[in-house]
Amino acid sequence: MPSSSSHISYRSKFEIVNDILRKVLESPVINRRHKTTIEHATRLAHWLTVKYPKALIELDLFRISNEAGPYRHYEITPKGIRYLQVFGEIEDDLKPEVITSNF
Repeated sequence: MPSSSSHISYRSKFEIVNDILRKVLESPVINRRHKTTIEHATRLAHWLTVKYPKALIELDLFRISNEAGPYRHYEITPKGIRYLQVFGEIEDDLKPEVITSNF
């Protein structure tokens, strides 16, 4: 029987995409926006770190940087920035409102 203290947090595909895009957007090129950095920063399994960049490139949410040099670096596209904006708006709308009273 699993212990009650072990809790695994699952993220939706949309949350994973948001995490990846945010990491790529927030990381300067000097910090190497590559798969290993994305894997560690977003806490993804290696196989997902291989799968998601391919899908995000196909969806034109990010691309391989021209400034990559010998390593494959990623950069976010305008469509990826728009995804982050819309995701943020939806996330804000879904947050429960804090009701304050003057009692």
